[in-house]
Amino acid sequence: MNRFTAEFLGTFFLTTFALIGNPLGVAVGLAALVWSLGPISGAHFNPAVTTAIRIRGKITTGGMLGYIGTQFVAVSLAAFVTAMLVGHDPERAEAVGAGVPDAWLSALTAETLGTLLLAFVILVVATSRRTAGNTYAALAIGAALFGSISAFGGISGFFNPAITWGSGLHDLFSSLRADTDVAQAFFAELVRFGKFLPWACCLIVAQLVGAVCANGFFWLIYPEDREG
Repeated sequence: MNRFTAEFLGTFFLTTFALIGNPLGVAVGLAALVWSLGPISGAHFNPAVTTAIRIRGKITTGGMLGYIGTQFVAVSLAAFVTAMLVGHDPERAEAVGAGVPDAWLSALTAETLGTLLLAFVILVVATSRRTAGNTYAALAIGAALFGSISAFGGISGFFNPAITWGSGLHDLFSSLRADTDVAQAFFAELVRFGKFLPWACCLIVAQLVGAVCANGFFWLIYPEDREG
């Protein structure tokens, strides 16, 4: 149970950083969470990372499903808490709920590459025999996330299926703090959320593709670790 509690706490705070923070804060916050919670749960905080670890053979299917369920619950709670903290912003929600963007191919490519980099670095520093016992894993993972956000954040910057889902929930929940008619704001946000869901599914598929590709590159570069 300790590992699921650790995974819940880490995912909750990572989502909070991602929804209302800045790229450097997200990266440094992730590094701190990995340092403090990694020894307990492995510090996935990301269904794509959990999927990569499962393909790697370092977690069971039951453990993977438990982790992913915990991550989505934590993200949903973080989306509600951050929405209550920052309140409702119709202009921000309009951008999130606009549906499939014109530059959809660029966005999907950015999600795939950013997730690939993050998952690959985690596989290397957390599961490879060559890096076993290192003390820099948290720093490397935080740096990988910062690099991904810096390079691809202007196009699309989730790299995490749970946070992708949480970003839509955040604006839906924020309507509860609308300055005008709450019911009207909630209905408008619900419509936007409905438009966002198909696009969110596309982003999540791209992220999972990145996780699979990360394993491919890991096995090519570290052939001695090809079990799993």
